[in-house]
Amino acid sequence: MNMTFSSKFLGLLLLSLAVRAEEVKIYTWEEYISPELIDAYQKETGNSIELVFFENELLRDEVINTGRGNIYDLIIVDSINLQSMYRLGKFHSLASPAITHRENLNHQATVSCGEGGNPYMWGSMGIVYRNSQTDRAVTSWIELFNPRSEHKNKITIPLDDIDTIAAALLALNYDPFTSDQQQLKEAFDLLQNVKPHILAMRNTASYTLEHQQQSEVNMGLAYSGEGYLINEQMQVEDWSYVVPKEGTLIWHECFAAPKGHPIKQATIEFLSFINRPDISAINAESVWYATSNDAAIKLTSDEYQLDSELFPDPEVLERSYLYREIDVEGMKLRNRMISVLNQ
Repeated sequence: MNMTFSSKFLGLLLLSLAVRAEEVKIYTWEEYISPELIDAYQKETGNSIELVFFENELLRDEVINTGRGNIYDLIIVDSINLQSMYRLGKFHSLASPAITHRENLNHQATVSCGEGGNPYMWGSMGIVYRNSQTDRAVTSWIELFNPRSEHKNKITIPLDDIDTIAAALLALNYDPFTSDQQQLKEAFDLLQNVKPHILAMRNTASYTLEHQQQSEVNMGLAYSGEGYLINEQMQVEDWSYVVPKEGTLIWHECFAAPKGHPIKQATIEFLSFINRPDISAINAESVWYATSNDAAIKLTSDEYQLDSELFPDPEVLERSYLYREIDVEGMKLRNRMISVLNQ
């Protein structure tokens, strides 16, 4: 073959591939998508991935509601917010045959995410604590709001208008999604009383990983998978995650595509890629969250499948609540409560 022709052909081929390659920009929690998945996707498709992180849902929702989220191809959104935002026209429908392998996804997760979401992970809300710094196991939500001496001034609770207040309501044995003014006032009083003992109103995992060995936190509100994450990143083994006896919230999180941003072919390829059982299994074991891909679970290790932090016992699920929408008045009260707590 003529070498000049060969070189030109190769150059044109590489240029063609470069022109076709696209970047998928994803707004997500930190340590929530594995480097192995990103590397495998980039090698298989030639496309690239950029991750941008948020620390709490209030910040994420503000970015979405102000239109600033339209710079992203995909955003990780909890199912209940996604459903309401989808009705408001903020996200594309992802109920497309172009996105493949959706038959592998859990039915409850698919229903929870709705047309606007591609199911990703699910889990529970609970408490993480350092078992090496206490002689008694944490078993109740009330221990987060009426802490023992070893936990005072070493607590993290995020500023979240749903979850933070839900935890206080659960501590009082109330419905976490109530709009009852008296019950919400009691929950607010509980939060006000513990505020002097809170080190930071931050996500526990984010705060701990940011401060590393300088972190003094030894108890906080958290989500399933975060106990494992903290232990792994901090190279310790004394963080425990518990679902308190009063019950908890069961969450589903989904990929959503902002309506103000066109859906790229690379985005469709990414969602199809992550829906594959083999890829989802590798990703789930790497980040150690409960995958919404039923077919993937069969490909994971016994250690993963038997982890009760990820897959709670049926009795825990029986006393738990799926997220549901809160009426306008209930949300107004919650927003005011969080505003005061943030002062």
